[in-house]
Amino acid sequence: MLGHRRSTKALNILLTSYAQSGNLQWSKSLFDSMELRNEVSWNSMITAYAKLGFLDTAREFLDKMPQRDSVSWNSLLAAFAWKGQMENAMWLFDQIPDPSVASWNALILAFSHGSCVDHAEQAFLSMPGRNIVSWTTMITAFASAGRMETAADMFLRMPAQDLVSWNSIFQAYAVTGDFDRASAIFHSMPERSTVSWTAMMDLVAKSALPELAMEIFDAMPQRNPAAWNAIVAALAGGGRIDRAEGIIERMPQQGAAPWTCVIVATALSSRLIRAKELFDALPCRDLVCWAAMIPSFAHHGRVESARNTHARMPQWNIVAWKAMLSVYALAGRVAQAQWVFNQMPVRDAVAETTLVQAYLRHGDAYGAERIFEGIKERAPTVCWNMMLAALAERGDMHKAKDLFDEMRDRNIVSWNTMIAGFGESKSWEEAVNFFSRMPHRDAAAANAMIVASAANGHFDTAERLFSGLQFRHDLTSWNAMIEGYARNGRVDLCVSALRAMELEGWSPSGASYLSALAAFAHAGLVEEAAQCVASMQGDGGIQASREHFNRYVDVLARAGRVEEAMELAATMPFVADEVSLSALFLNI
Repeated sequence: MLGHRRSTKALNILLTSYAQSGNLQWSKSLFDSMELRNEVSWNSMITAYAKLGFLDTAREFLDKMPQRDSVSWNSLLAAFAWKGQMENAMWLFDQIPDPSVASWNALILAFSHGSCVDHAEQAFLSMPGRNIVSWTTMITAFASAGRMETAADMFLRMPAQDLVSWNSIFQAYAVTGDFDRASAIFHSMPERSTVSWTAMMDLVAKSALPELAMEIFDAMPQRNPAAWNAIVAALAGGGRIDRAEGIIERMPQQGAAPWTCVIVATALSSRLIRAKELFDALPCRDLVCWAAMIPSFAHHGRVESARNTHARMPQWNIVAWKAMLSVYALAGRVAQAQWVFNQMPVRDAVAETTLVQAYLRHGDAYGAERIFEGIKERAPTVCWNMMLAALAERGDMHKAKDLFDEMRDRNIVSWNTMIAGFGESKSWEEAVNFFSRMPHRDAAAANAMIVASAANGHFDTAERLFSGLQFRHDLTSWNAMIEGYARNGRVDLCVSALRAMELEGWSPSGASYLSALAAFAHAGLVEEAAQCVASMQGDGGIQASREHFNRYVDVLARAGRVEEAMELAATMPFVADEVSLSALFLNI
């Protein structure tokens, strides 16, 4: 009997080794051949299948297991959590006889990945005991939901903070692009890991500060491959491509990943031929590098070259298929996008969302709806929001509201889309209703409500929201007020807002001047419109777009100065389109 135990222990070591390496075939063969199996044997199989995403098979092993322990339950529960399978996670959690802290943490994680942060918070508050992982998971959940103030408050309320929790709140601010707060936290950390340093370097790189990224890299006490790749990406993305190539030469171990960053950056900097030379010169190219060339060609409008690159790949992985799908989607080639989608051996939520996007870019909202109906039950929130925006854009707010009510996981974008849609469709009361019901508001929500109120003539409400904005006035909120005044022909208020925003330190954007021109058109103020265009191109340094010229043509035509309008339409640096021609014909 003792010999059997030794044999089982030895076989379990081998089984665990196979399972951890992802070799399911050998794992299953060894498991089936074992005369005696214990909890370790069963747990190795459950964990192996769960980690590789074969959750149904993992669940079958759990069901067949003679006696389960906490590892058995938590392995599958954690897998459901990481996959965002909230309902399965809840079902499994309810089956656990005595949930451990790890079980509760996995449930919170499942709610978080399912974008149900309120449910995650309820689970957190219901826990009989919490550990540092519980607190850190909730911090990440609040941050992922855009509730940074709540995440920060929870971090401060933690009974104890470790390096992981410091990294979680730091990375949360870094992901949102809040450079000042993230930097302050980084410099306040009692200790830093390589993860902390690398995340800080990534943040600096995304803030277009390659020189500072280099300073951080030089100050790092230790560097791992991720840090080397990060500095290459920072330098390449910041236009320091030659220096990035120099860093690669210094790397202890060179792989395809850093060269891929350089190739993509080179292609995006309008040096596609050089990018192709670097790609062709690589001694070994992995599938990620091949897949990176596809959008590089597409960025320069060379869709056929992207297609040929995809065809030349030694094999296709999901990244390559999704890259080609995205190329056709962004080009509005819906038939080719549909063909690629049909050929894909595995389709995930990203691929399905990209196909919906392809139909929407092609202007086929009904085709997008047809695809969406087939994936609705598993579609991510971003896909639901795309459909909400499409329905709102065509003014079908009744259908948009029905879709909104169906949504399981709404985020702040969902609410803002509905408010903006109701504002555009002149349903101000509905916009107010949605704004008042929002669980959380951000600057975008306030701006959407300002636009809706001003566009519908409710200037008191718009101004009250604008004055009481908890967030700092930004270009969007100023433009919201200017646009609202313009839509209602309030030239005086429109001009006052333009001047006020400059006094507050904001330079009017092209959209600001476009709204002002609309107000001048309604009032027939030609001279003021001319001064506006001159100011935009002179003081503002903004090149007039087709929309600006069309709006100025409209100003002249409405004022009865048709000959001048016709001359401008004929001499402007754009071919006259139906907008400018309509302005002429309607006023002749």
